[in-house]
Amino acid sequence: AAQAAADDLGPQMARLFAARAALAAYTRRLEDEVACIEARAGMGRAGRIAYLHGFCPADLVASLDAEARNNGWGLHTADPDPAERVPVLIRSPAWARPIDCLLRFIKILPGYHEADVSGSFLVFLSIFFAMIIGDAGYGAVFLVLTALVRRKMPRAPSEPFVLMTIFSVCTIAWGVATGVYFGVTALPAPLRTLRIDWLSDTPNIMYLCLLLGAVHLSVAHVWNAVRMINSPQAIAQVGWLTIVWGMYFAGRMLLLNQPFPLWYAPVMAVGLLAVIAFMTPRAKLKTEWINHAMLPLTLMSNFGDILSYLRLFALGVASVQLASAFNKIAVESIGFHGPFIGIVAAAVLFVGHTVNIVLSAMSVLVHGIRLNALEFSMHMGLEWSGTQYVPFSRRRSEPAG
Repeated sequence: AAQAAADDLGPQMARLFAARAALAAYTRRLEDEVACIEARAGMGRAGRIAYLHGFCPADLVASLDAEARNNGWGLHTADPDPAERVPVLIRSPAWARPIDCLLRFIKILPGYHEADVSGSFLVFLSIFFAMIIGDAGYGAVFLVLTALVRRKMPRAPSEPFVLMTIFSVCTIAWGVATGVYFGVTALPAPLRTLRIDWLSDTPNIMYLCLLLGAVHLSVAHVWNAVRMINSPQAIAQVGWLTIVWGMYFAGRMLLLNQPFPLWYAPVMAVGLLAVIAFMTPRAKLKTEWINHAMLPLTLMSNFGDILSYLRLFALGVASVQLASAFNKIAVESIGFHGPFIGIVAAAVLFVGHTVNIVLSAMSVLVHGIRLNALEFSMHMGLEWSGTQYVPFSRRRSEPAG
């Protein structure tokens, strides 16, 4: 009976698969009808006049005006009210566009009056991805899988594949520089010549993570200073910049026993005075005085933000050590002394490295993205309060095949 049911299942699946394109087109038509019904239900009325209220990108207003003239519509356009919740349409530069698919996936978007940080997000997340994965072999696996999936899905959007290619190449470069290939660090001579010995020293990697954190957070404050260049708050951003580097020197002193440069203490003091004097506009002192009261806690938080970048070191070391542990189990504990034993050892290697890759990828999602979406965004003053601009339009229906 089970075999007969299985035999009947194959033709049924084939018929359903053949109808997949038609069902997808029908689904799109239904979604268009729902959108039309929702728009009609949301129309306002004034006597015999019905009207719609919505948003249009500024560079498309002229074409909308021409369409209104051709169809005899009345059209009134105005800039959004400052207090109005305006949807966001971001047109990232071409080189930064691959990160947009990830931002849509995690559903974060800057608000209408916030900065577009997609370029910074892409650059630093690529570095974080490489350091967390930390293995040239894993990077090669990602690159090959990306190419294979792209070949299977030639009509899919290109951005996710370009993004994974960037991540994979960065991971390979970092793995080659640190001399790690599938958890193997005892390398033959040709690969050893490609390794940067400075990166094999734990204090140096910790120092690099602290430095990377200071640079990342400095980008946020420099960016803010440029955006606020015509207001006194730009001076406060310069003050915050000096504090970030002061916290970097303090972290280096506490963790790596490197002396705090005495010449920087007065620089940091002047920066702190600039923050106190200019962080809040005078007109808002009565309502935002709490920012000054919370300043000691904010300074402590800044120190914690710098230390947060050490997670790149910790996660990278954990990934390499876990891969090395599976290698030792397979090679030293089990060995390849016969066909059956060899299959078991190979299975341990495959399962172990697969688990490690999955855990490392999850670490990127949790920690790599966090450094951009939390630490960097807090220093940037970015709240990710935006809502996606979704224009009222009919979807293009593909012919059923």
